[in-house]
Amino acid sequence: MVTLDPNSGSQAGSIADTLRELEQNTEALLRQLSDANGTDPNILRFETSIGKMSVMRWARAAGAELNSSVDGEYAQLVDETSGAVLPLEVLQNDEVLVATSFSENQNAIIFQATSHTLLKPVTGVVDVSIYDLDNLTAKKVVSTRPIYVKLGPLTEPFDATRWTCAYLDGDTWSTDGVRLVTAEELAAFNLSASGAWCVSYHLSIFAGFLDLLLDCTNINVLSEENLQEILKPRWWSRPPALFLWPSIALLLALILLGIFLDASVRRSGLWKDEYFLTEVPPAGVRGCGSCTACTACTAGRSAAEAPKKPSASTVPALHHESSVASLGQHQKTDLARIQKKLHRVMNPAISSRIQDDSIWRNTLRYVALQHKLHIESLEMHVWGRNGWVQGSLAVEKSPVLKSLVMRLEGDLPEAFVLMHSSRLHRVCSTFLAAHPAYTLLHCDLHVTAAKRGKIFMDCILGSLAFVAIFFSVDGSAVAARSPADCPVQQGTFLWYTFVTLFSILLNFIPRSLLFHLAWRDFEQRDRAHRRRQLRKRLWWDIQFWVVAIGLSCLHVLVITAFLANLGEADEWKWMLSFTVVLLRKLIIVPLVSCIFSGLVSEVTAFAQPALLSDPPRKFGLDLSLRSTSTSNLGSTGSTESLESLEPGVSTTWENKVKELAQRGITVRQLLDFYADLEQQMSHFDPDQSTTHDVARQVVIPGSLQMRGSRDYQIVVQCDLEPLTAICSVRAVNGSCTKPWKGGDSVRPKEPSWEAVFVLHDINQEAIRISLELEQTVSEAVLPNSSFQSGFEGDMQLGATSLHVRILRIHDREDLQDAEATSSHGSQSVAAGAFHKAMNESSSVQILPKKPFEIASRAYFELPDVPGGEPARGYAGCGFAYATAVNRGVPMLAYKMVTHNWGNKFTHLIGAIFADALQEETYDGVVTLLKNKDFDRLHQQLDERNQLSVPYWVCAFSVNQHAGICARAPTADSTGHPITTCSCKTQKHFEGDFSEMNKFDDMMNYLKRRLREVYSEVRLEQVVAMDVNFTLLTRVWCVAELVEADHLHISQAVKIHSGASRDVCLGRLASSDVRQAEASFPADKELVLGKIEDVEAFNKRLQDLMLHRLDSFLGKHSATASTL
Repeated sequence: MVTLDPNSGSQAGSIADTLRELEQNTEALLRQLSDANGTDPNILRFETSIGKMSVMRWARAAGAELNSSVDGEYAQLVDETSGAVLPLEVLQNDEVLVATSFSENQNAIIFQATSHTLLKPVTGVVDVSIYDLDNLTAKKVVSTRPIYVKLGPLTEPFDATRWTCAYLDGDTWSTDGVRLVTAEELAAFNLSASGAWCVSYHLSIFAGFLDLLLDCTNINVLSEENLQEILKPRWWSRPPALFLWPSIALLLALILLGIFLDASVRRSGLWKDEYFLTEVPPAGVRGCGSCTACTACTAGRSAAEAPKKPSASTVPALHHESSVASLGQHQKTDLARIQKKLHRVMNPAISSRIQDDSIWRNTLRYVALQHKLHIESLEMHVWGRNGWVQGSLAVEKSPVLKSLVMRLEGDLPEAFVLMHSSRLHRVCSTFLAAHPAYTLLHCDLHVTAAKRGKIFMDCILGSLAFVAIFFSVDGSAVAARSPADCPVQQGTFLWYTFVTLFSILLNFIPRSLLFHLAWRDFEQRDRAHRRRQLRKRLWWDIQFWVVAIGLSCLHVLVITAFLANLGEADEWKWMLSFTVVLLRKLIIVPLVSCIFSGLVSEVTAFAQPALLSDPPRKFGLDLSLRSTSTSNLGSTGSTESLESLEPGVSTTWENKVKELAQRGITVRQLLDFYADLEQQMSHFDPDQSTTHDVARQVVIPGSLQMRGSRDYQIVVQCDLEPLTAICSVRAVNGSCTKPWKGGDSVRPKEPSWEAVFVLHDINQEAIRISLELEQTVSEAVLPNSSFQSGFEGDMQLGATSLHVRILRIHDREDLQDAEATSSHGSQSVAAGAFHKAMNESSSVQILPKKPFEIASRAYFELPDVPGGEPARGYAGCGFAYATAVNRGVPMLAYKMVTHNWGNKFTHLIGAIFADALQEETYDGVVTLLKNKDFDRLHQQLDERNQLSVPYWVCAFSVNQHAGICARAPTADSTGHPITTCSCKTQKHFEGDFSEMNKFDDMMNYLKRRLREVYSEVRLEQVVAMDVNFTLLTRVWCVAELVEADHLHISQAVKIHSGASRDVCLGRLASSDVRQAEASFPADKELVLGKIEDVEAFNKRLQDLMLHRLDSFLGKHSATASTL
């Protein structure tokens, strides 16, 4: 059906006037016919102001011009300009048939009131109606058999293949339910073949039109008559068909190859569909062919269980007021200027972006070819336009992909050098990476190879179908159209523009739909309905294949219908077009990518040759790693360095750097520290107490001696106890239960039973033994002093007697035996035992094979150290807190925390735990800490296997006794007095023995050492950003940020959701390392002395933090609108 919309109301009014005049003339003629009283002929013809009218009285139908059709079932009224053939059942006695052929002027009025974009009038307008003579009203006629209406005078020679008829439906022309008469019907009714006849099932106003779409396209090949040509075998063996069949077969073979590759990917473990079901609620990710990073919001729990983050309205007003007050000098105009300045930093010039994008793509293409991983998957989950992707769920879910990421640390720099030092590498890699068929061999995590093969098939077939629809070179190729009558002259610029735009629309819309159906992304796992989730994903796959197969069938139908009607003289033209389509998809598109990449690279090499030898810093490529293969790195537990830090660095300095690097403190130990904090610092306030307060009041006093922690095996025996009993053993400190120290709950399987438990790292904790029966719960607590050397005896819990035996575990072998025999089979979690690494499937030993030498003293063998250090056994010497809790056992840190000592201590711990849980903000964890919900926090950390991950935190990892312990303010931030430390540890604020001037060397050492010792672990920096972003004003903090960026260390910024975007922008805009603060002026001088170009340093800091805080700044667009 073709429907034309009317034009303006004024034009529609002209049609109304014409119809009103038609009605008046008809009534006048009918009255005249009634007054004739039977003396006039049965058919009367009149000339009126609107045209010629013919009237036939049915009750007196006996004239020669009134004939009956076959079997006498039809009545005919035919004259030169109009006519009708009607079934006899639609006419009754005393009814008249009125046929009106409008004049040229009236035709113009009617046609001008409608749009003729796709329909061109080629006949006059005809009205056919039946009237009742008694009341002179028109009868509504709807017939079950065809009604034949002769159209008005023709303005062009009749062409049944190009013409159509339509009726006036209100103010629009419609082709619904009407058609042209066939040759068989013309012969059956002996109708005039010189005119045009329309077939309808109702009476109305009719006209004939030329379908312009048929003159501009070959869409007519889809007519019933032309579709029947497909079944005739005469064209099956012609050259166009012989090229089409193998092409379709090859495209189907690509889909089969994709199915095989998808199965191979699943078998290798690189990716499985169930990996998309994750415990971590995924952030929104775009479902298009572009990249997006996957970022975790919360971890280890369902969305309903996650602690709610405070909204802007629930954040304490004090936060906002202090934030605004800290920027009192920045008015709205200043903030607008700041935003503009930072926008320039964040958005470099177009030329710079093009150059950076070319370098990035060249490098990524080579790596994609090397590892058979799709470019878009690499961009979204591994390495994108702004460097390494942080917190990728895909890398976390797939151990194979995580191992690949480790290898890419060396492969990406190698690819950068190869691609920008060899034109041949660049051309070959770009051509293959841009080749739509070759990339099907690469694994795309979100769209399977089979689906991409199907989309590629529809791309080729869609292009061929488009060519078939518009195919025409000289005249008509299918003898069913007239290209000369197309309103757009073919072969002109306008024609090619129209064809191009329409082809893009023709291919883009269905391909976008297919890509949307094919895309798979992360969703939070529903443990209770996992099968339903998998069935839902299977249903999505079925939807894709149903739509894709239907689209391919449509494409094949159009192509085969065209070829079946194609004239032999035009076959060579089709073959040429067919070849051009394939060349464009398979050769021209990749070559254009090569040319563009080559031009940009050559321009870059000419304008900025340094970019091709030293990549932009945001990419995070460390060229020093390009010759080092991760697979060849050692994995021994030796703590000896393979090479010195720098030529000329003293052994004492180097040893101190190594010592600092191996003062990690685990998440378990930090959780234990916080749980005991209020007992050691009674005035601790989580809303006010700062890291400086805790370091002065707890860390320094608590690190004067090694921690005397012990491991214990607890054996509980009972006779004749009901099977419903549950026995639990836990470590407790006051009212705080510590499940992270081991123990468990067991349900006995026999009336007489024995249960074995293991507790780790017991210092001052007591042991609680409880027995839960059907109606009662009984428990007993053994104080620490009662079992330090062991314990054995009977304990009465209600009416039940338990025999308890507590054995101290002296060495690691005994600990392993105890673990093997324990009832709950828990894994050792003691410091210095087996540490569960970030990869769930692997565990690495961190205990050294020999005593570890440090620069100031040794823990196992303490020789005298020259240079003024205290000798062995010197009384009153303090340690770093991490050294004390680890009992002198070195522990390489996996992550380094950069934080501000003026920040709230609860926020610091919350930021560390949020990083362990891969949460973007830390206020949810802070809520758990304030509520002392340690059990829940422990459960979440344990589920993520993060309890044993060691962090480097300066408050715990630096020996405060060798620096600041003797000098302190009189009171902390809450007003409570600070007692200075009276230890005898020699203080070093500079020089080889100082622990405050080696952060950059320590970070460099940790980066290299972790690669050497643990091939699957990389150093990361966690930035615990305070609410007011004061961290950006501390000299050591900004130095650590820039140094980590310089060393290409992965950085994760943890912020509070109540932080102000305006404050952040103000801090960044005013950031100047020369204005940064330090506790000691010497520290600031030391940092500034290492900076060669202060302005460049400031710009690097701004650029770095803008990229790291991009998601935070983007989420607060509402605030930006007020600037």
